[in-house]
Amino acid sequence: MRSSHDARKTVLSMLLDHGMSINAVREFAEHEDERTTLHNYGYTSTPSQQIAKNVNDTLRFSNCNPM
Repeated sequence: MRSSHDARKTVLSMLLDHGMSINAVREFAEHEDERTTLHNYGYTSTPSQQIAKNVNDTLRFSNCNPM
């Protein structure tokens, strides 16, 4: 089962993977410290096709199961 946290993790990791600055992602995530952002979301080198699939899967799940 996918959760809203999975969607958040996918989006933030994808932003970092595609070159958004760590500070911009940190602000978007509302983290106080860049180390939090890097530790939790800066690990991935997932191929873009897999990231796109993860985003689509998460969005499809959230549309079927409103919170």
